Amino acid sequence: MYGMINGAIDKDEMSLKSSGSHQSSTGAPGEKTCTQSGCHSNAFIQQNDTTNTFQFGEKSNTLYSDDTVGIKLTVRKAGTTKFGFQIVCLDSMNKNAGTFVIYDGVRIQSQNADDFVPTAKGRRYLTHTYQGNKAIIPGEIEWTFSWIPPQNGYKGKVTFYMMSNCSNNDQTSSGDQFYSTKFSANYQQVSSVQEKVSYPLHPITIIYNKNSQSFETVLPIYDDIRDIYCFDLVGNTYQLQCQEKSLDGFCQLSMPMQKQIVPGFYGIRVVLNKGAVYTGTSIVY
Repeated sequence: MYGMINGAIDKDEMSLKSSGSHQSSTGAPGEKTCTQSGCHSNAFIQQNDTTNTFQFGEKSNTLYSDDTVGIKLTVRKAGTTKFGFQIVCLDSMNKNAGTFVIYDGVRIQSQNADDFVPTAKGRRYLTHTYQGNKAIIPGEIEWTFSWIPPQNGYKGKVTFYMMSNCSNNDQTSSGDQFYSTKFSANYQQVSSVQEKVSYPLHPITIIYNKNSQSFETVLPIYDDIRDIYCFDLVGNTYQLQCQEKSLDGFCQLSMPMQKQIVPGFYGIRVVLNKGAVYTGTSIVY
């Protein structure tokens, strides 16, 4: 799998090679791949293959700044029991574009760029975890997450670069098969009421409840919640779940299943169905 460690290691340490991809190895412009960086040998990358399926929510190929896009990656390879992936999104200048949102922190993790790849500086990636590399059915795996388009005024094409690994699971660095896929969409920054209605940001107070291990806040009762995002200082973005919303608007917001809230500073963004956006911060001790 991705991220294989070279040298003399024991069988338990070999499992580390399945815990995520090598940094900056999607094959995007300016990057190498695992087949070139020394962690895999005798491997060939196939492009424009049907092994990888990139499902881009229900959106068209034109996106707007207030869109949140659901993405599902599916990899199918008969006989494969372990898989891996890495994905990055770049703008027309090959700079990082947008923000990935993690639903399942057990199977998916975020990654920074490789410091030894100057052209990848500032890029943010998603990759599998050790728990997220096993086939869900024989010969098939999928990962689901979301992507928030750029909020910095950029307009133009964005391209997702994805690399998958179909491992032969023989505990060696050779024999794995890699598949490269890219998907492009046109991105438009909302600039007028005629394009889309823009809503101001509303500050809210957010308190962390240590007993319930959830964030608590009060939201308007006249509208339902569309999306809730949580940002930490490390650069991770998670989609929170509203466990409870009472008649007076009180809400309990929790992390995805099996993802614990660790001490630190968090920013939270709540988007309601009618478009209003509420933001707040909270410190967990």
